[in-house]
Amino acid sequence: MTATPDGRGYTLAASDGGIFTFGDARFYGSLGSIHLAHPITAMTASPSGHGYWMVGRDGHIYAFGDAAVHGSPTTLKAAQPVIALSATATGSATGWLPPPERSWLSATPLPTASPPVTPTW
Repeated sequence: MTATPDGRGYTLAASDGGIFTFGDARFYGSLGSIHLAHPITAMTASPSGHGYWMVGRDGHIYAFGDAAVHGSPTTLKAAQPVIALSATATGSATGWLPPPERSWLSATPLPTASPPVTPTW
């Protein structure tokens, strides 16, 4: 779930990739009509609020609206599923694995409270 920039709405992603908008949130697309191999585990809004990313448990990233597509690290075989996704101010998304795994976009182990790391794709 992610809030709109003005706080007057939010977008909710279902595990099947369906998108539900409330308040002043806009719909930019969904995966609800596609059979996914792995469920959606997280989403985040683009910095402008005019798009969003969703991430599957396997790390596959789906972009909608003005959310930039930088690729997906789906060749990674993480021991645990991706549990969170956060956006950077420059328009990238960073995925997170539960500790003691690493952020899958970083080569450095990250403590639980660390801020997101900017992807280097």
